[in-house]
Amino acid sequence: MGWFAARRDFFEPLRLRVERIECRPGLAALEWWGSIGDRAFEGRDELDVDDRGLVTEQRVVRVRRADRPTLGLRLEVEPPLARLVLDRDEKRNAVSQPMLAAMTRFVREVRDDPTLRALVLRGEGRAFCAGEDVGGFDFPDVATCERFLDGPLGFFTAIETLPQPVVVAVHGAALGFGSEVLLVADCVLSAPDARFGFAEIDHGAVPSVLVTRGLDVALRRRALLLALTGRRVGATEALEARLVHAVVDDPVGAAEAAAREMAGWAPGAVALVKGLLGHDAADDHARAREFMPAVLMQVEPAL
Repeated sequence: MGWFAARRDFFEPLRLRVERIECRPGLAALEWWGSIGDRAFEGRDELDVDDRGLVTEQRVVRVRRADRPTLGLRLEVEPPLARLVLDRDEKRNAVSQPMLAAMTRFVREVRDDPTLRALVLRGEGRAFCAGEDVGGFDFPDVATCERFLDGPLGFFTAIETLPQPVVVAVHGAALGFGSEVLLVADCVLSAPDARFGFAEIDHGAVPSVLVTRGLDVALRRRALLLALTGRRVGATEALEARLVHAVVDDPVGAAEAAAREMAGWAPGAVALVKGLLGHDAADDHARAREFMPAVLMQVEPAL
């Protein structure tokens, strides 16, 4: 089954008019799709893409303009706050590659908007985030692994280099990616019944942010235990492990209040503090790009 055919349910519902756009060889098709904003594919037969989603030949492709698909996200701007809301309850807000591309673009837009002084990240529905959605992905070679890693590592880097403060509200499950993003945020507020876990070990993978950035955030022994067991922990234990800043009854309301308070701080001072404390973030994420392809190539293909 071809790469687009396997994702027919995602692409087919989009509405259209025909346009033309060029796509260069060697570009991941999802990256190309993400780069064209509110457009979507129409003529799949006119774009040569291999089974891993890599463009194999440059063509002029027909696309149709559509309302930008939600991708399971809500991106809200209400100066001085911006909100990034995961809204994919059927998957417990597991993030897909298109979601990550859109999330990273949104963070960069926030960075460049002087009216926005803080970013709130939260989930809708039953959980904050159940991790990354790797259904249908296989990792046969280093290039495929690197393209996959571009999604989460690009987002983590964008968050850590964002001059505005990032406040996260957690409820329900925060697993895998959902827990790793807590390590790159500036403030994390958790509901009492939230559950946390670096579940990559369940799939034979490694929580890259935990074993790089996590040593600066969580206690060393706790980081080792979480990385090697994949054990789920409750909100109280997450507080003890310094994964969250506070456990509150209303994490969304508390996150909004904290973000508004931070939005009132001098932006230059906020950017300086974040830059000083996160100066080695890019190096740590670069290390993850070095060791993660070998890890991913040992993971069994996701069904």
